[in-house]
Amino acid sequence: MRKRNMEQAREYAREYRRLHPDKIKSDNQKFHERYSQDLDYRHRKAKKSREWYHANKKRAAARQQQYRQVNYETLIKPAIHKRRALKRAAEGYFSASDWTAIQNRQGHRCAHCGKRRKLTVDHILPLNRGGSNWPCNIQGLCLSCNCSKQDSLESEVIERA
Repeated sequence: MRKRNMEQAREYAREYRRLHPDKIKSDNQKFHERYSQDLDYRHRKAKKSREWYHANKKRAAARQQQYRQVNYETLIKPAIHKRRALKRAAEGYFSASDWTAIQNRQGHRCAHCGKRRKLTVDHILPLNRGGSNWPCNIQGLCLSCNCSKQDSLESEVIERA
């Protein structure tokens, strides 16, 4: 019955959460107090998760792939750049909204060739030359321009041309 009325059940749950936020908060706190220190519960839960994963590897892989596709631009890509900057001990962080603002500011055109293509993140002063990961050091380049620039400065790219 619930499968047939899934959207109706979701709507009911949304409405219940909207009308009873204090009750939900107190129930969550009670649950956390009861089970946060209970190592047996945590071990059972972890074991159950591992068993589900081993029994459903293909399903888990499909879920992960779908998640990565849906959230690539907003969650995965910024995390990759943040990790790369941390490895190089560069300061700063830019979010997905910062990247969107940079692309909009450039009119979705490459900063070097001016063509309207899909843009990739480029550090104006490269990370391995002491550049930061702040939005002010980020520009959008098309893939071919970014590959040709690599870790060069803008002046060096102009000299090569």
